[in-house]
Amino acid sequence: MIWGNNFYEHPMNKTSDKLFVYGTLMRVAAHPAAEYLKTHGTYLDRGSFRGELFEIEKYPGAVYTPRGAYHVHGEIFLLDSPDDVLAYLDPYEETGPGFPEPHEYIRTVIPVHPEDTAVPVSCWVYLYNRDTSGRQQIMHGNYKRFMLGF
Repeated sequence: MIWGNNFYEHPMNKTSDKLFVYGTLMRVAAHPAAEYLKTHGTYLDRGSFRGELFEIEKYPGAVYTPRGAYHVHGEIFLLDSPDDVLAYLDPYEETGPGFPEPHEYIRTVIPVHPEDTAVPVSCWVYLYNRDTSGRQQIMHGNYKRFMLGF
């Protein structure tokens, strides 16, 4: 649920066994958290949601805009043990207890459209939770493409 400009409530009462990733957790990323996800999840499909993607500081931040014109593109994973996987990834995304408020990211469930079907699926996603003023918007919404320079 949108709160203010680009900030969200933290609706942890929603649930899913899927995770949508759009940046440093994607399969091509050479990061231990991405490796963990590949080991403890199953890649299902590429997908997208209505939103805006920004370059933060050599990593992306996505803002969910359900009625917006832009899309954020990424990957959908089925999590082997959702509670365990998310508990591992939350500190990487600096969300949850022990991190200063407002958290840089929040984890919430939103509708994601898999590439191979018109039917959206509910997925956990880490959304950017700070002001995006002055941040470069990645208009095509694809961080992998942005990093490769096209």
